[in-house]
Amino acid sequence: MSNIVIKKTSISLKNKEKLISFLKTESDRLYKNYRYEENGGKSSFEVLGKLHQQLPSDIIGGLVTRITRELENKYKFIDMWTNIHHSRAYTARHNHFTSEYPVLISGAYYLKKPKNSGNIVFDEEGVVETQEDDLLIFHQFKDRGYHWTQPNNSNEDRIVISFNMEPNEPKR
Repeated sequence: MSNIVIKKTSISLKNKEKLISFLKTESDRLYKNYRYEENGGKSSFEVLGKLHQQLPSDIIGGLVTRITRELENKYKFIDMWTNIHHSRAYTARHNHFTSEYPVLISGAYYLKKPKNSGNIVFDEEGVVETQEDDLLIFHQFKDRGYHWTQPNNSNEDRIVISFNMEPNEPKR
């Protein structure tokens, strides 16, 4: 791995089916007024961009705990949201860097990833193959870390929970 991807690991969530069910049941509220018009995807970022705080802990707590543990409790969440990609949908090239969070790290947990549903691509890394239950954590620099997803070429939804984190120590 380069200095963009920090970690890729498979994790198992005890409440995975409960989380998927919640996201389906609350779909209208989660994705309200937010669509990637050009690519068919949906994101809860503008409505529920802080899933780690907004969802009940019995739904999201296991994932929050696991991510925090994977990073040895050295980072705290800034935001967390879900992206859903129907057939042919994708996320366009972007970067999460902001001057407010210069040492930002980001990540994606592949909650549901059917066969042929595409992978994440980084300018520096190329395609990073992912599977369902993979947790991918990566750096976001001012001029590096740009990424996007390949189109979902399956007939099922790809569901990803994305997040941004910053170090626990105070900003300088």
